[in-house]
Amino acid sequence: LKGYLVAILSLVFLIVVIIGMFAGNSNQCQSTASDVSVTTSADKEAIAKSIHDNLKKISGVTEAGIAGYLGNTENESGFNASIVQSNATFNEATAMNASISGYALGLNQWDNSRRVELLNYAKSQNKKWTDASLQLDFALNHDGTNYDLLKQGLKMTNVDDATEFLRAKWERGGAGTTSKRQAYARAWYAKFS
Repeated sequence: LKGYLVAILSLVFLIVVIIGMFAGNSNQCQSTASDVSVTTSADKEAIAKSIHDNLKKISGVTEAGIAGYLGNTENESGFNASIVQSNATFNEATAMNASISGYALGLNQWDNSRRVELLNYAKSQNKKWTDASLQLDFALNHDGTNYDLLKQGLKMTNVDDATEFLRAKWERGGAGTTSKRQAYARAWYAKFS
């Protein structure tokens, strides 16, 4: 009986994830018209899967590198594309001031000039900055010279090394968060590879 219950719950969870993936989540780096706001673990997994599938299409990208990116993203935003650092309310005047730090935005918590560049890119594309597809496109193609660091990390072959490289060089996140990011990354690696 316990085995049947586990199988049924697993099937229900899988159906929820599949529905979430096809309900407006594009598998391309181009933006969609919908905003993404991750509120449940099923949504988080669908966003992570969509990001994984987009990154997998890039030549030379490894499962370890993708897991490193996902681990950092989970730590930074919990896959919530519309989050403002410390759950602050979005204020465009504050966001457009590159000299203000500690007001990071989006999946990867872009701050200072990178935050302003993300907002300007979104405006140039007539999209909302909260669009997860737009943010992934920005990270891969429009984040100044930083996208080269991201692509370097995505090609690494060790999950922990990729996670730490992306934390230190691309995210520039807090050093005390490495083990947490690596644990997230290893979990995503186990799930998707």
